[in-house]
Amino acid sequence: MTATPKRDDNIDTYAYFGEPVYSYSMGRGIEDGFLAPFQLYRVFTNIDQEGLHLQDALYQGAQVYIPEEADVKDVYTLEDFEREIVLPDRTRKICEHIANLLHTFGPMQKTMIFCVNMEHAAQVAKELQNYFSSLGHSNYAVRIVSEEPDAKVRYEQFRDSEKPTPVVATTVDLLTTGVDVPSATNIILVKPIASKVYFKQIIGRGSRIDPITNKFFFRIIDYVNASRLLDDWDYPPGAKMGKIIEGPFDLML
Repeated sequence: MTATPKRDDNIDTYAYFGEPVYSYSMGRGIEDGFLAPFQLYRVFTNIDQEGLHLQDALYQGAQVYIPEEADVKDVYTLEDFEREIVLPDRTRKICEHIANLLHTFGPMQKTMIFCVNMEHAAQVAKELQNYFSSLGHSNYAVRIVSEEPDAKVRYEQFRDSEKPTPVVATTVDLLTTGVDVPSATNIILVKPIASKVYFKQIIGRGSRIDPITNKFFFRIIDYVNASRLLDDWDYPPGAKMGKIIEGPFDLML
């Protein structure tokens, strides 16, 4: 029994065990009332679609950092951002957009943000902490990664539906599997994802129903087009959840 059967070059659940004798889709789980339905928001910036031309960015005065071990390229694409080139302005602009959404939806709704790496997760947490500093919570947004000495404490506080803070948890991989945060209402993706299994594991973090906080649906807020990995059976039979396509919003570098 598995929630996420794998089929890739190194692991093939089907080759080892054979075809499943019974399958139960996410869409069926939503229809039967066991899982929360989702709303999908797709957001993108202009450089995410068009790519970043290094010389143009430097001419405009953008903050650009290229790791020493990375090769310098003329054009960078979404998959390169925060790995082969660090773009604080882009992250800041995306965080501003996230903050505006959270203001609209409710700034105290539990939110999980999946980032490219630890440094990226730290910047996102810092930006959102600053945006919501007026709420008076010193731990409004926190980074939860395995390298944090108090990661377990932060996770236990975050997952507790009766604790209002932390509200936002930024992470890389730590919160992908084996965690249970029933009150998580917003699943935000700012890291490119190629694996369908990995994507399904991430959005599964939001599919819990939580009567304690009256959470009966969740949002997938996708800045990296990861939602292309959704299958038809992830939706309830006979119905498509509303897809909101938003963007591009200009990212002035």
